Amino acid sequence: MSFHKIIIVGHAGSDPEHEVTATGKDVAVFPLYVNVRYGEREQNIRYKVKAWNDLSITVKQHLLKGQLLLVEGTPSLDVWQNAGGEPRAQMVVTAQMLRFLGAKPSTTGKLDEE
Repeated sequence: MSFHKIIIVGHAGSDPEHEVTATGKDVAVFPLYVNVRYGEREQNIRYKVKAWNDLSITVKQHLLKGQLLLVEGTPSLDVWQNAGGEPRAQMVVTAQMLRFLGAKPSTTGKLDEE
């Protein structure tokens, strides 16, 4: 038996991008930023989150940049080379569950208390 899951809490780095694949599946993609402290030092870690099917519709309809959320899903690593030939990598989380936390940001830049 094996277990491969990640749970992260962070802020959406942008509104989600939503599209429908050639096979008719909905997918929403957005960055999620997590601040991690190491003593006095703080590091900002970026995850690329992908939500599929019904979850992608929920993300498309309700997620706004800056919103705090919990994401549970399966991690993977995208690896590529940039134009200069340097290796790059990014953590990707395929969301299986998403929970909105805290107040929802409004378009005025203030938090809407719901």
